[in-house]
Amino acid sequence: MKKGLELGTILEDLKKEHFSGTCSLVCGNESFGLVYQDGLIMLASGESACGDAAMEFIETQRDLIADALLSTLTPAQLKLTLEFNAECRVQRRSPSAKITPPPSPGGQVSHRAREPPLTPPKPENIQDNVKKTPEIRVSPPETPAAPTPPAPAKKHDARSLDIFAPDGDESTMVDRDLQALDAMDLDTMSQKIRMNCKQMIEKLHLEHLIDDQGS
Repeated sequence: MKKGLELGTILEDLKKEHFSGTCSLVCGNESFGLVYQDGLIMLASGESACGDAAMEFIETQRDLIADALLSTLTPAQLKLTLEFNAECRVQRRSPSAKITPPPSPGGQVSHRAREPPLTPPKPENIQDNVKKTPEIRVSPPETPAAPTPPAPAKKHDARSLDIFAPDGDESTMVDRDLQALDAMDLDTMSQKIRMNCKQMIEKLHLEHLIDDQGS
């Protein structure tokens, strides 16, 4: 049993002790019933409210002096209590009181060292960074040019297709051919053709077909 303590202190002690059981509170003219499981408030009931509504009212009375009657429960008893009092279940956990850190050897509460404030960048540095940032220019989309009609196919000159007469006309080409024939030695040409044919037959091993008299 806890007597003559602030309601907030009682709630903090039960949380630190990981208490599991029932806690009957008398605070002024009000009385409340709490069910703890491992230091957490699972059920809460009051004279006019239960569940989250009862916990909200209890939080407003933390500074008042209260008495508490405690009774432990076995896991089986705790399970049955939670099952048969579902309407008083606490869904939103009440903000637990902040745990005061142990005093330092000098008798003063040690405070966490303050972190150094962030130093804002100097204006000139910001301007330098802005200057160094490359400017991104977006060029407007180019308008597609109108399609150009295909150029008419060039007519080739008949003379350019004649690879045998690049210069001059047809009469000039005929004259050249006649002059070449006149300058040829037909007997010598015939003799060369026969010799070439004979050599080819010898290479093919067909010498027995050669008629020496007719060659």
